[in-house]
Amino acid sequence: MRSVVILKNPAEDATSDPYRTEFLSADYTPLLVPVLNHSLVNQDRLKEIVGAGPGGQYGAVVVTSARAVEAWQNIADVVADEASERGRSIGRGRHTRSISGDWSQVPFYAVGPSTDKSLHKIANNLPPLSHFSPSLILGSAEAGTGENLARYILTDYGTRWSAAGITRGTGKLPLLYLVGDKTTDVVPRVLKDGGFETLYLQVYSTFPSDRLGEDIEVAVESLRSDDDGSAPHTWIVFFAPSAAKSALPILRRHFVLPSTAAQPKTSSDNAPDTANALARPLLPARFATIGPTTATFLRDEHPSRFRVDVISPRPDAASLANAIREFDAAHAASL
Repeated sequence: MRSVVILKNPAEDATSDPYRTEFLSADYTPLLVPVLNHSLVNQDRLKEIVGAGPGGQYGAVVVTSARAVEAWQNIADVVADEASERGRSIGRGRHTRSISGDWSQVPFYAVGPSTDKSLHKIANNLPPLSHFSPSLILGSAEAGTGENLARYILTDYGTRWSAAGITRGTGKLPLLYLVGDKTTDVVPRVLKDGGFETLYLQVYSTFPSDRLGEDIEVAVESLRSDDDGSAPHTWIVFFAPSAAKSALPILRRHFVLPSTAAQPKTSSDNAPDTANALARPLLPARFATIGPTTATFLRDEHPSRFRVDVISPRPDAASLANAIREFDAAHAASL
């Protein structure tokens, strides 16, 4: 059976992780390797924003990662609890709900199914009809990338303002964009070109897992022990440029990477610092990415100019697994 090294944190219940499930169904052995950890930042500022409500400050929220959703969830829980303690009637249907203080009345734009799913989970953890829970979650089915999401927002958000009698340039509220420390400027740039203002708030930072080297080595040993000689290569799936930067130096010790540059053939050539003096053949690998941004980094921005054989047409497990399966089927004769 062919194997896939999936460079992402597994779901809380690893056995039900969608990537694991989809690749098993496609007759691949999935190995999930956590690459990045994260920490939440600017929580005091986010608490001020969530507690105050959108008011006349924000007309929508843009979310492009589950980590940003986690930041909102944490603060929404705190603010909802504090509001309940002050005796506010939260979501009981006996008060007049005003858009000025009600986040459920503004659109939350999600980049893909993972972010969409995370946003919907917030409603399950807060009181019914909570002021702080998103209910109008849009864009994931139409987007899949930051640029596509931004273009969807241009149409959808613009239509909402037009319906409210407000035209371009006469007072549209800006969009609140929850970002990480490595978020690109694609979304705000497209929105700015379309006449929309975006206000950033960084809510998380990412950093490499301190177990990354160990976890990759465990995955490699599993690959070697299960290798029956029938698999011509191992797939390695990248989810973000930052994760690729962290993982590639370690992957070089174990795999022949699909690069245009010449590569060594044994682990002793590729990893002179290894404690094991016995040279081991490197495992052949192919690269896949969850989207075009990471593919562009690997192919065009990284000095090695890696070859990326598969870019998932949508950022979800089923699309990725199907794309890899179709590639292998189409190239079976040459593998």
